[in-house]
Amino acid sequence: MARGSFASHAQRLLLDNGLISIQAYVRIHSTTRRGDAAGTASDRGLPMNGGTGLFKLGDVFRHTLTVTPELMHRFQSVSGDSNPIHLDDRYAAARGFRGIVVYGNLLGAMVSHLVGMKLPTHEVIILSESLEFRKPSYVGEEIRLEATVARVHEAVMAVSLRLAFFSPAGEKVCTGQCVIKCL
Repeated sequence: MARGSFASHAQRLLLDNGLISIQAYVRIHSTTRRGDAAGTASDRGLPMNGGTGLFKLGDVFRHTLTVTPELMHRFQSVSGDSNPIHLDDRYAAARGFRGIVVYGNLLGAMVSHLVGMKLPTHEVIILSESLEFRKPSYVGEEIRLEATVARVHEAVMAVSLRLAFFSPAGEKVCTGQCVIKCL
């Protein structure tokens, strides 16, 4: 690859914007100087389609969260939601629940954590998210989120994740989907 070519400039932009490591940049240039430009973008250390190459159909990413009374209180402070179903054990029990019901949007916060912290890149944002609550979660429980890659939309640099939240007993308490954009 000639110095100053479009490809070389594009690789330099990727490096400057943190999309490839200096090691990958050096590996690309040491390979291409020997005249060996064969191989895929991922073989040469380049992200494929802005990062969608990091995701494969069926990949599973996980996050767990134990919902404590303190976490519920902090969420109530931020959200301003003072519905007694989320705060009062007796109120919840009188309505057929076995205890205080976890805020549904705490599960949404788990999705935010998973996308921001557990994926193979931080170069993503959430485009859309939907959740369907199937069963209540309760304070004191550990909730497990599994996000499975359902589709990779290379043309628009997006990935669809199928979401499933599980109780400690392994029951699905919530399902949904999330679409992320690779930057």
